[in-house]
Formats: sequence, C-alpha cells, structure tokens
Amino acid sequence: MKQILYDDNNNNASYLINILVQVQQQVETVISWELSEFDFIIVDVGDFFNGIMPPEIEEVYNFRKKIEREHVIVVEHNYLLKILKNIRTVYYANMKTIIGNNVFSIKIFDGDIIEIRGNIENNILL
Repeated sequence: MKQILYDDNNNNASYLINILVQVQQQVETVISWELSEFDFIIVDVGDFFNGIMPPEIEEVYNFRKKIEREHVIVVEHNYLLKILKNIRTVYYANMKTIIGNNVFSIKIFDGDIIEIRGNIENNILL
C-alpha cells in the first residue's frame, strides 16, 4: 500500500487525474472503475446565464445524482477523466478496478489522504 497526505485538500482533482492516467498506462485495454462513497465539489463556474448551466457542468450534476441514487456505479476510464476535469475536489472515494486478475484500488479520505493498493502501486509516482 502507498499512501500520501496531499497538502491541498481543496483542489485534488488534477492530482487524481494524474494518478489515473498513470494507472491506464500500465494496461493495454481501457479499464472501468467501480466507484462508491464518491463525494466531491464541482468547479465554480459562476452564475448560470438565465439559470441554464453549461452542458459539461450539468453532466457532473447528473453524475452526482446517479451516485446518490445507485450508491455504487461502474464508469469507463475516459469518462471518469472527463468528469474529473469539472470537479475541484474529491473528498471521499472508493475506486476499484481489475488489472490482470488483481484488484487495484484508490481511496480518498477527507480530500487529503490518498491510499493506493494493488499489484502496480509501485509503478505509480505520487
């Protein structure tokens, strides 16, 4: 297990994207992630013109509603990266995927403790 105490717990999404890109580079096929307890803050885009939010922000809101409704969801890797680009901070997350025949997981606690477990954890630069 690798663990890091990330110093800016109010802005960790880009750091998480970096970790996910490294994970994908370790395998030849596109992976899917099982997400649970995924709590986050969306980027601040200011006021919406006429109350209409941009489509990419609406997609993140719908993503949140799906997690709240289903509790555990499975998303494709590239879709998760797309969503994370409009998220400022992930406060809590349990993320799992299968690499080879082994479970690889990323957990985030309080937005600043990131824990990585799995057979490729030593290949991930934190």
